[in-house]
Amino acid sequence: MACIALPSAWACLALLCGALSCRVASGAGLCDVDGTVKLTDAMDPAGVKLILTTNGSELRYAWPRADNSFVFHHVPAVASYADNPTRRLSQPLLIRPLGPADYFEIRKPFDPIAFIKTPYGLMIGFAIFALFVLPKLKVDPEEYQELLGSGGSAAASTRGSPAPALGPSGARDGPAREGGAVQRRRER
Repeated sequence: MACIALPSAWACLALLCGALSCRVASGAGLCDVDGTVKLTDAMDPAGVKLILTTNGSELRYAWPRADNSFVFHHVPAVASYADNPTRRLSQPLLIRPLGPADYFEIRKPFDPIAFIKTPYGLMIGFAIFALFVLPKLKVDPEEYQELLGSGGSAAASTRGSPAPALGPSGARDGPAREGGAVQRRRER
């Protein structure tokens, strides 16, 4: 048996582990379970609902009176309990609230840094980088020629000797290579 006091944001839970001494309500094995709820000053007794669970599924409801006492009527008397059959609870029961009723996890606030670290955040970051930064890194051939023609120590040293170009085979075709190829053709 479990007893829960449920106000709007508070809950108390007392597990009734032993056989209850109860006042017999009728000859059919039903009894009344009474007790007291110790509420804090911030809790309104009108907003508290007590729920007694019997046999795992049967629910009994009670509401505390002005003096914080309660009575569950027509509760079936059971012979044994799963936890400790030798423990007996005194009557009337005294139930204390344990804390607010937390049924759901509190959602964490949005964290932009955590979003950036996810795979989706990394893909979006790379896409933005590719759209805005990579085009600015591209060198225009006309601007490159202007840089070479405008002067500077590095540009002046490379101006007189052009860089060797790559041929169709991927090897560098320089003047010596071209001359050797021409001589072989003439020999044939």
